[in-house]
Amino acid sequence: MLKTAVFSLLLAPATVSAADAACHAIQDQIQRLACYDKAAEAVVNCASQTDKLDRLVCFDQLGKPVRAGTPTKPAAPQAASPDATDERFGLSDKRPEEPEAIEAAVSKLQQDPYGKFIVTLDNGQVWKQIDSKRFRLKKDKPITIKKASLGSFMLSQEGSSKSARVKRLQ
Repeated sequence: MLKTAVFSLLLAPATVSAADAACHAIQDQIQRLACYDKAAEAVVNCASQTDKLDRLVCFDQLGKPVRAGTPTKPAAPQAASPDATDERFGLSDKRPEEPEAIEAAVSKLQQDPYGKFIVTLDNGQVWKQIDSKRFRLKKDKPITIKKASLGSFMLSQEGSSKSARVKRLQ
């Protein structure tokens, strides 16, 4: 029995990689999951074969490349209005139509217990400073928030050369 289990484990990676190549090409998530489920079920069925030759033939057939179903094309992205893209700016889920920067006026300015600012913009967005730089904001001057490296954002105020790294809270 131990030899059978070891033999099944040795053959499983080849069958899984063949199924992985076929399933990986499927674009639709539900169809891709169904493909992987079928592959896992096939491996279990082969491992449960009592005759060694039948088990070997079963795993051998699983290891052969299988033609994947016709991949479905993802739905074309809908064009969003500029106001809608500004509302999503800075949130964690990326959108291809997201702007590179926004400009807004400060409507509310707060400080957390660690001295970092929390700013509420006139469009309702709330941003918090995440770096430890000393940065002063004035309520009467407009600000600009730009995309920075590695998914971060930099806030700068008109008339100042300084900037602070921020993250969006709301």
